[in-house]
Amino acid sequence: MKPLSIVAYFDGRPGHEKQTHGILQALADITITDVVSKKVSVSHLAYFKNWATYLLSFLQSPKAEDFHTPVDLIIGTGTYTHLPMLLENKTRLKIYGKPARVVTCMSPERFLLNKFDLCCIPAHDNFPPHENVFITLGPPTSVKFEKQHESDRGLILVGGLDRKSHKWNSRTVAEQIQTIIAKNPVTQWTVSSSPRTPEET
Repeated sequence: MKPLSIVAYFDGRPGHEKQTHGILQALADITITDVVSKKVSVSHLAYFKNWATYLLSFLQSPKAEDFHTPVDLIIGTGTYTHLPMLLENKTRLKIYGKPARVVTCMSPERFLLNKFDLCCIPAHDNFPPHENVFITLGPPTSVKFEKQHESDRGLILVGGLDRKSHKWNSRTVAEQIQTIIAKNPVTQWTVSSSPRTPEET
């Protein structure tokens, strides 16, 4: 059986990389995969350089030796992975005459949405329906449901600032957490923050 050939882009951010690894693990559970990992730079300079390269790619002749074989899937999570993934797909299309499927695990910029074959977007982003959008209950993860939940314990995961999708109000978030805890007094709660959670929250 021919392995599913995948190029996975990573931006070094733990939350983003966990989402990509979650989908890679799910694919590996159902088929043989062959994954090549690529790192991207995370900086404003890299972002603008990627845009320039992407917009001027029609002027460039791709080097076939940089892309030895066709791939089935290109996947990544995070704004800084989007353009490198799309650029690689354009290059592979020039070389092999056949594009890969490009998947992102978050909402891309709206003007890039149609460039992706699939966008796995959590419901809490309130993203409008679209033919290539798959709404998930939460971000993809490699953690599997093993039916070991303790009914007297609860977990509250606090997100943080994301100017693309929502506004943040620390007081409102704290009040909502207090309301949940007050309504479930017999539950032993664990509350955890994320790297984006403001300190005052």
